[in-house]
Amino acid sequence: AYVIENLQELTGGAPAVATMSLGSVYSESSNIMVQSLVGAGVFVAVAAGNSDQDACTTSPASEDSAMTVGATNADDSKALYSNWGGCVDIFAPGTAITSAYPVDAGKQPCDTCTATLGGTSMATPFVAAVAALVREAYPQATTGEVRAYIDAAALTGSVFALDPSALGITDNTDEVDNVEATANKMLSVDAELWGAAKLQLNNAAAAATPECGDDAYTQEDWDVSCPQIGAVVCGARTDEDHVDAQGAPLLRPVRTGTLTCEPPLDPTTGEPTCVCAPSRPSLPVARSCATSELDFTYLPSCGLPSGTIDSVSWLEGKRLTFTPRAGGDTYSVVAEALEFDGSAYVLPHTSYAKGKNYAKKLRKGGAAKVSIPGGKFKAYAPGKKGAGGKVKSFKKFYVGAQGFVALDKVKKSLKPGLESHFHPKRSAGFSVSALYSELDLSKGGDVYVSEEGSKAYVTYSQVPAVAESKVSDYAGQNTVQVEFDLKSHAISVSYKSVVPLLAGRAVVGVALPKSDPAAFIASADFAEYNFESAPNSA
Repeated sequence: AYVIENLQELTGGAPAVATMSLGSVYSESSNIMVQSLVGAGVFVAVAAGNSDQDACTTSPASEDSAMTVGATNADDSKALYSNWGGCVDIFAPGTAITSAYPVDAGKQPCDTCTATLGGTSMATPFVAAVAALVREAYPQATTGEVRAYIDAAALTGSVFALDPSALGITDNTDEVDNVEATANKMLSVDAELWGAAKLQLNNAAAAATPECGDDAYTQEDWDVSCPQIGAVVCGARTDEDHVDAQGAPLLRPVRTGTLTCEPPLDPTTGEPTCVCAPSRPSLPVARSCATSELDFTYLPSCGLPSGTIDSVSWLEGKRLTFTPRAGGDTYSVVAEALEFDGSAYVLPHTSYAKGKNYAKKLRKGGAAKVSIPGGKFKAYAPGKKGAGGKVKSFKKFYVGAQGFVALDKVKKSLKPGLESHFHPKRSAGFSVSALYSELDLSKGGDVYVSEEGSKAYVTYSQVPAVAESKVSDYAGQNTVQVEFDLKSHAISVSYKSVVPLLAGRAVVGVALPKSDPAAFIASADFAEYNFESAPNSA
């Protein structure tokens, strides 16, 4: 507001250019601020951001009236860090750029120092500099005309995607898609266009056609369609990334898209009565598909009941049974009490110690690959490379030292937690966290694999909990039994005794590899969850 109110004093009435090497999450107020600056006649170049994500989800990069700048490497390849998408207008060099720097090596103020840096913050000033040259040469040019020159002079199709694997990088695997989703324009200053721009500006009509108002915008190009009313929605009830006019989160599911400017036509001539703003004539929008929470059925755990708990004492004496729903990729869960013989809770399979003991193999952590006793167990297996999954039969499971059993290869020992519970590096397939926490078999305890009838069992017997050098001294330690029913394909976890946690939180539940554990039940919510009365919410 200060800049706009004092623009005449700050610029002396001369045409102005602003470069904004900053950014944050999407903010309507930030975008409005930039919009006001452009409306005051200032050409604004903003950095797209360095998170390799859609710039439309950030601000002020998502503001249409500004010129949003992505970064390239010296060979015109898109920089792996650069944001992308429909809100990026142009690319400019951003990697290994030598620029003035305010301090020397000793962090002292310096007027002559330089530094070589990288980022869209380094690319943005290049675009601002070209805009300043245009305004210097043609002071009468509007911000839209300056932008039109930069667009016309840009090299089209020269930006290409790097192959991250050639550089030994395992992330950024969607670079080709990201480049294709972005305007492929590279900043350039063309001598011929410079003259053509001058001619066009000099011959411009004195009276400009008025710009269209808000009433010219119509909803189009929805990226996401709404499901039918009554459908199951996975995850939270609200979408914190999209808010209404009052700032309240929208009810999920949310469909996103653009508001596109379509000028009204003169009924006499059939010609547009106004022109869209010189900037990109579209704005990002989001609308809720629900009018109330009753429109859809919400599964907070995405049908994979899981949760983190601060205190595990409530588990003692309980048996949790996870039963696959139709399709196999979601589960319901119920809780029931174990039998108590007067001195201790009784596990369903009492002769588990007759099975094979894998404790020695698991003393140093990791997981043991074991043939499932009694036959095969059916469970959902995720598809590869985006393909749909299916229910398949498993002959082996992987028994983890940290209190979990997986039906696919365990790739890496991870620190127990909700994120690693859903991480593909822990298991590439379905897994169950019986008591996924800081356990240490090197301090004692056993892990038995056994069978009885049509059921296979993994029993963690008297396994201590640890925290740095401290070891639990609870008499029963952790004694937990995981039961795989080879006929119904349900999974039950029974808790005979559970040690109060010494560090962190325990994770309990079933999982498929996911990327967003935030959608799942967390903390005390899981402990207080009424399994039997709300099966559709598990």
